[in-house]
Formats: sequence, C-alpha cells, structure tokens
Amino acid sequence: MSELITNELEILATEINKAHQEVNNQFKYTLNNAIYAGEKLIEAKARCGHGGYLAWRDENINHSHSTSHVYMQIAENKNLLLANIQKTGYMTMDAALKLIKGGTPMLQSMSNEWYTPVEYIEAVYEVMGGIDLDPASSYRANETIKASEFYAEEDDGLLQPWGGRVFLNPPYGKSGPAFIRKLVVELGNTVTEAIVLVNSRATDAEWFQDMFDGIICFTDHRIDFDSPEEKQTSSTHGSCFIYFGKNEAKFAEVFRKFGNLMKRWPW
Repeated sequence: MSELITNELEILATEINKAHQEVNNQFKYTLNNAIYAGEKLIEAKARCGHGGYLAWRDENINHSHSTSHVYMQIAENKNLLLANIQKTGYMTMDAALKLIKGGTPMLQSMSNEWYTPVEYIEAVYEVMGGIDLDPASSYRANETIKASEFYAEEDDGLLQPWGGRVFLNPPYGKSGPAFIRKLVVELGNTVTEAIVLVNSRATDAEWFQDMFDGIICFTDHRIDFDSPEEKQTSSTHGSCFIYFGKNEAKFAEVFRKFGNLMKRWPW
C-alpha cells in the first residue's frame, strides 16, 4: 500500500470516527452524520483493495463491525431515507434502521452486537454439555460463549456448514429469520441439539412457528445484554430460549429459574 493511500486512509479514519462520535453524542441521532460515516467507510473499503479492508478497519476505527455495517447500509439507502425525511420532517436513527431492515432492532442502539451474559451461557453448557457451533457470533462474543467453532459476520454463517450442538442468538433485522430457517433444516440432520435465543415479541411471525416444536422458556425479566459499546438503553422487551433435542427435562430443570416454560400441546 503506497504512502499516499496510507495517508488518505488515515484521514478517512479520522473523519469516520469523528462522524461516529457526533452520532453518539446527540439525543436524537443525526442521520446525516451516519450517512457521511457510511459513505467514508465505503470509500475506504474501495481504497483498501481486496482483502485489506477488515484489517484496516480493526486498526483504525473505534466502533464495532456491526456499527460500520449499519452506517454503510444507511449510506447505500440514503435516497430512500432522505425521501422519507422530506415527508416527515425528520427521522431518528431508530426509525431509519426500521425502514431499512423492515423490522424492529432489539435495542435502540446503533450496534446490533448484543452479547448473551455469562449466566445464560453457563445454563446452556449445563444442558448440552458444550457448544460445538455458534453460527452468528463474533470474536468478542466468543470470549464468553467459548464455542468450539463460530462464524463472525464476515464469515456469513448462512453459507457455512452447521453441525453438532448449536447455540444461536440470531442477528436482528432481515437476516435473522434466515438463520432460524437454516437451523430448522439442519435439526435432525447435522445439528444434534440446539438452544436458540430470540425476541419473545415475535411469536406471531412466520419464522417463529417452527420454534413451537421445541420447549420454550419465556424469561420473566429483561436480559441485560452485554455490548462492545456504551449502551444508550437497556432491553425493551422479554426474550425466550428454545431447546431442541433429547434432553427437554434437563432444559426445563435448568432454565426454570429464568422464567416460565411451555411446550406445544400434543394433539
């Protein structure tokens, strides 16, 4: 990489980080700053060339991969977002994310990276004895989950093989249902046992219907998810853990401390 390109990338990193700070400092997130950060990230990715962007991003950008991805999505959809602003007069970042993703983010934050706290992971281990695969994870999250294998965002877990004992906390937004559908396909095939953590407000969604084939623990509290960034809010809804496998009684015994259990009535 030439000295000129390196200098240009340093300038881009400074501008991206400055725009990100402006977004976080305002009570109502400024859409224009997010668009600007996204455009600069897209420009930096093009300048880094094939295979160089992720390493450059990790070294120079002081927010998560998911946040960068959100900024880039916003920049790519800026015409749609700006058209809606003309109609409504303004748009918060939360509203922009809902418009792009067609769904509700789990927490009102710029980051989609919300890590399952250790006490729930310990319960997963108590039931399944281990986690062979976490297909929707990150390097930071796996410090707690300690899965034998995991797929980060850049790996695209939907394109990878799944097998063994799976723990799945799917990403929120458009790709989440696809992870659920892949799990359903692989259950009884390559996946021998699984515990899924999802939004308890989604029971009417099409993708959730297969979850009723498992045993479900509806939490009686809101999980205080961990985050790689300073949290602006806490969780706004309950969650549910769904177990698939031969140890339903063990799951019920372990997870009853977290909430109420249900199983579809056998007809």
